[in-house]
Amino acid sequence: MFGVLDQLIGPLNTHIAAMLSEPISGTDEQNAHNETKKAYVALLNNIMASKLQGVFISDRKLTWPFALCFFFNSSLKR
Repeated sequence: MFGVLDQLIGPLNTHIAAMLSEPISGTDEQNAHNETKKAYVALLNNIMASKLQGVFISDRKLTWPFALCFFFNSSLKR
């Protein structure tokens, strides 16, 4: 499980961060934005609860924490 998650979490995070950084122009987009954030936080919570947090600091994720910080900083501004 760790190996698969380790390969998927970086590209997934990049995609979600890019999606959430785009401007919101309507109510439907705001709702989708909020649901995406909720689902992503739930994913991160499940990873931690499953004790797979090593994927956050593996050698494959050298730039990953910066993208994660961007996600949380941008979500605080909205």
